Amino acid sequence: MAIGSAKVMGFKLMDNFKGPWFSKNMTEFYRRWHISLSTWIRDYLYTPLGLATRYWGQYAYVFVMFVTFILFGFWHGANWTFIYFGFLQGLVLTYEAWSRKKRRRFAKKVNKTAYNLFSMILTFAFWSYSCLIFRANDMADVWTLTKNAFAFDSNVFKPSLFDHRMGLNVMGTQDGLLELYAACFAIVLVIIVHYIEYKDDVIEFIGRQPRAVRWAVYYLLIFAILFWRTFNQQDEFIYFQF
Repeated sequence: MAIGSAKVMGFKLMDNFKGPWFSKNMTEFYRRWHISLSTWIRDYLYTPLGLATRYWGQYAYVFVMFVTFILFGFWHGANWTFIYFGFLQGLVLTYEAWSRKKRRRFAKKVNKTAYNLFSMILTFAFWSYSCLIFRANDMADVWTLTKNAFAFDSNVFKPSLFDHRMGLNVMGTQDGLLELYAACFAIVLVIIVHYIEYKDDVIEFIGRQPRAVRWAVYYLLIFAILFWRTFNQQDEFIYFQF
C-alpha cells in the first residue's frame, strides 16, 4: 500500500518484503521480511555491538545476537511476550549460524528439492508460532495457546462441530462456505504472488503480461478490496500500535 501510494505521487520506495514465506531458514527470512527495519537493526545495533565485542571470541556472536533480537522484540512494546519473541529469534538464529556447515554437508547427502521444501515448511511453522507469541496478551496466553496448539481433540472432526465451525446452521444452509472458499482462494493467490515476489518483481512481472491479463489482475484486486473491506475503526492495522 505504501509503495503503491508513493508511486502515484512519483516516488519509488524500497521493497520491504521479498517473498519471505519461501525462505529456507530464519537467517534468509530476515533478509526478506521487513527489510527496512532489519537493515536499520543490522546497521545501527548489530554491527556496532559486534565491533564493540569483537575480542570476546565465539561468545561475542551469541551475546550480540541475543541482545539485538531481545531489543528488536522490546521495540514492539514493553511486554514480556515481545521479550520472549525476540529471545526465540536470537536462539534460532544463533543455532543456524553454528550449524551452517553441518546443515550444508547434510543437504548434499539428501534430495535437494525435498530438503528445501522441508526447510521452508519448518521455517514457516516457526514463524507462525512466533506470531502466536507476538499477538498474545501476556505470557499466560502464550502457554495456553501453545498447549492448545498441540492438543489434538478427536471431536474436532465430528460433522456437527465441523458444520458449526464452518458457519453452517442446523437448517443446512451454507452461509459459511462462501467465506471458506474465499479464504482458500485468497491463500492460493497469496502463495502465487509471494512466489512471483520471491523470484521477480511483482509490478514488473504484471507489466510484462498481455493487456487482458493486466486488466484482469486490476479488476480482481478491486473486487478483493471491496469484498474484504472494513470500515470498523476497531479493526485497525496492527502496526498502528507501534
